[in-house]
Parts: sequence; C-alpha cells; structure tokens
Amino acid sequence: SYIDKPIYTNITINNSKIETNGYHVGGVTGYGDCNYCKVNNTEIRGLYYVGGVVGHPRAAYQYGNEVRNSKIYGSSYYVGGVYGASTYIYDMFLIDSEVHGTTADTYAVGGISGYENGYGLMYRCGVINSTITNPGDRTGGIVGYSSADLSGCYTTSEVYCNSYGFVFEKTTGKKNIGNK
Repeated sequence: SYIDKPIYTNITINNSKIETNGYHVGGVTGYGDCNYCKVNNTEIRGLYYVGGVVGHPRAAYQYGNEVRNSKIYGSSYYVGGVYGASTYIYDMFLIDSEVHGTTADTYAVGGISGYENGYGLMYRCGVINSTITNPGDRTGGIVGYSSADLSGCYTTSEVYCNSYGFVFEKTTGKKNIGNK
C-alpha cells in the first residue's frame, strides 16, 4: 500500500495476514507514516522493506507504535518487527513476537527496525519476549544495521543468526551479545 502524504494515527490491526512477493510491506502501510498504531496477532510476509507496522516510512519522525503476538518474515533486506527501515523513531515496542529473515541472502533484520538511517535516532524502544532469526547478515535484537544513535533501548529477547548476534549492530561501536 502507498500513502501519499497523510499520517495514520491510532490505527489498530488485529488477526490479519498480509502476504506478497513484493516490497514495502507493513501491517498498517507498506510506504507511509504511522503514529500510535498497533498491530496484534498478525502475520506479515514480503520481500524487502518489511515491517510489523510500516515497511518504509516517508517522514523522518515516527513514534508510539507497537506490535504484539505477530510474525514478520522477509526474504531480501530491511526486515523489522515494527519498521523495515526508519530514521527517527521513539517509543516503539515489539512484544511476544517473531521476526525472521528467511534466506541466507536476507540482510539487516532487527527487533524494532531492519535498518536505521545514519542520520537518525532510536529512543525508548523495547523488544520483549520475542525471537529474531536470520540466516543472512546484519542481525540485531533492536536493529539489524545502523550508523545512527540508540538511547534508552532494551531487549529481553533471543537473537539467532548466522554470524553475530547484537543488541544492535552499528557501523561503529558494536555491542556483541554472542551467537545463540
């Protein structure tokens, strides 16, 4: 789906299944903006830019979104529990959910976001009782690949990956939590 300029606010998606062989795939929108949106008991499958709420946002600032009891699958790149890719995101949560890269070529898989833009910030984000897996590269409990700053983010989740497991993987200053 594509939203030209509006921002969806206070949208809740329950008990849904979204599946495509395409890109820009999200529980609320594939390409657009959401604030204070919730996705519950939903399965989302796509190729790249796949997120529990938004696949690829248009605006820089996004806040207040939550994904619960859901499964997110992506087979190419930028796969995240809440966002496929993001820039500035605040107060985001993934709870009791699963995020999966599905092929050895899957790149950048994370609990909140697959990719966080280098000019951005992730602030007050949590990944709780969830599982993040990826047989490919760049996998993290919070974000798969980032050169942005993270502050006040945490995870109580499991990360299973081919090479390294990180709370986040940043181009500088990696915090390694080891392979599982």
